[in-house]
Amino acid sequence: MHGCSGISLLGQIAISVTIVALCVHLVALSSPAWVVGHTLAGREVKDGILYSCGYDRSAGNCATTNMEGAPGFFQAAFGFAVIGLITAVVTCICVMIYFCVAAIDPESSLGTFNIFGSFFSGASILLAVIIFGSLKTEYFSSQLYELSWGFGIEVAAGLFFLLSGALLFIDYRAQ
Repeated sequence: MHGCSGISLLGQIAISVTIVALCVHLVALSSPAWVVGHTLAGREVKDGILYSCGYDRSAGNCATTNMEGAPGFFQAAFGFAVIGLITAVVTCICVMIYFCVAAIDPESSLGTFNIFGSFFSGASILLAVIIFGSLKTEYFSSQLYELSWGFGIEVAAGLFFLLSGALLFIDYRAQ
């Protein structure tokens, strides 16, 4: 390979999916809308992994989620989401190095790391989603709260990373 110009079509798609997955994960993490509900007073409230909004009378008032008083499942979901983020950033950088640096041997262990890193990111993100989604009814009243778009975007991020891992694996095997 000679720089970024010699990347196969499958490699280009894998890079694109990896970058999109990272961006989608960042949007989902910063979203205050993993669950949306209404208080008994009729105010809309939103809870996300990092932010909570609408718990006081001022409209749109958002605050960082306090992890000290958060239940265990919330802390676990947050931990797996952050592990997924760290792994995703490292994997994204390594994917770019693997495909764009001419001195990297296509059969090097960096290609294997990219595959495992992408799968690990996807698994961590999906584990965070599973923990949060399965235990949200114990913490949030199921009549007042529903899963929202931020949660759905996080599911998509995890699936994009799994797709990225599959594409990286296919491209690695094709070389």
